[in-house]
Amino acid sequence: VARDQMVASMKQALSMMLYDYAIKGQLKDLQIFDRENPFVPLAIYRELPSSYHGAINSETDLNEYGWYFDQVNRVAIYKFSDAKLPIQKFKMIFGFEDLDGNGVYGAGEVGYLNLEEA
Repeated sequence: VARDQMVASMKQALSMMLYDYAIKGQLKDLQIFDRENPFVPLAIYRELPSSYHGAINSETDLNEYGWYFDQVNRVAIYKFSDAKLPIQKFKMIFGFEDLDGNGVYGAGEVGYLNLEEA
């Protein structure tokens, strides 16, 4: 339940970030956050979970249960307290409505950030 609540909080933070960037007319700038650490917007727009242990370079660095950001694979990781359960991975991705169908984000197209299971 705690993991699901944190995923929901991350998505809410991304929504607030989208709103903030839209007001400033900077939606195009959101694409630089593709595959970046979703805990950054969470820290800015909401609150970091007490179980966030920071960035790691390898899954062998997963010592305690909780949240991590894998800098090499560019994914957020949740390690359950029950070692029998597999870790879960999430990635923050930049997406857009490809109105002209060319596969490239351009003028008049709406960009956004989302959190997906990796």
